[in-house]
This record gives sequence, C-alpha cells and structure tokens, in this order.
Amino acid sequence: INDKNIKFSDWCDTWLELYKKKNIEKATYQMYESVIKNYLKPDLGFYKISAIRESHVMDMLNNMDKKGITRRKDVALLTVKQILEKAVDNDYVYKNVAKNIKIKKHVAKEKEPLPQNYIDLLQKYAKNDSRAFLGYFMIYTGVRKEELVPLTYADIDFDKKTLRINKAVHFEKNQPVLKNTKNEEIRYVPLV
Repeated sequence: INDKNIKFSDWCDTWLELYKKKNIEKATYQMYESVIKNYLKPDLGFYKISAIRESHVMDMLNNMDKKGITRRKDVALLTVKQILEKAVDNDYVYKNVAKNIKIKKHVAKEKEPLPQNYIDLLQKYAKNDSRAFLGYFMIYTGVRKEELVPLTYADIDFDKKTLRINKAVHFEKNQPVLKNTKNEEIRYVPLV
C-alpha cells in the first residue's frame, strides 16, 4: 500500500480483510461489506484517506437521511469510525475525524404480535400443510427461522418434553450454511 496516496476505498477493503474476515460471524461480515459497498465507497471512497474530513462523513450521513435510510445510517457511522480508528493505529491518519460524530439513534417501531385471527388461520392450515405448521411452531416456541432449519429428531427430548437448540444456519444465496447458535449457547425450549 502506498501510504501517502491510499484511498479510503482501498483501506476499506484492507480493513475488511485484515480485521474482520476471520474474526466475526459471516452475517456480520456481509453487513459490513454491504455498508461499505453501498454507502461508504460511493460517498467517501474516492478521497485519499488523509483528505477525509468530518464534514465529508456528515455529508454521507445527510445523504442517507435524504434517502430515508435509518438503521443502516447507524451501521455506516459505526463502520466509518472503526475503519478510521484502524487507520490511526496504522499511522495513515493522525486522528479519527468521525470519532466525535453523534447522530440520533434510530428507534425501531415496537413490534406488534400477530393478530389472533391470523394465528387461528395458521393453526387451521397447520394440520395439513407443513409450511403453515412451521410458522405455527415458531410462534409458540419462539424458535427463530435460523434455528428451526437445522433441527433434527435427536434435538427433541420426548421424556422431558423439551427441544434442544444447539445449532443454527445463516443463508448464503438462499442456501443454509450451518453455524453455532448466537453466543454459542445451548438452550432448551419447553414443548408443553
């Protein structure tokens, strides 16, 4: 890397490869990759890393605001801060210009439960349709889609009437890939 002329887009790629690729979950890596590709590189990528100013980062965030992008804006700022912090650590820049930027946190709408009439319909169809059964099963057990897919009969303890959740999947191009559960913990779900 040419230290004097390194572009922000090149440092983003290096940062992903060196600091994220092997140290985080695949889904988290893909989130960083997507944010860099869709927001950071288009607005900041052409600058030399040493030429980026706080105002450039604010322009990017304001552009996201204008487009109605909310949750990804939080992630974009977090990612810029991490990338620039590693640039400081590697002496490409002397300070992290995004360090003191604060934005109003996006507050997601509170989730509403599925209306009872929908649950009743799901229950009715679940008797004859395995897809409806899986939806119904998820509602009453709290099992996530990523945890439901890899379940086997061995995960059911019929005596204790529990379901063991000890693995999950993430989806790559709509294909499930086995991984550990969140926090790598095993949990037991009652089936009573």
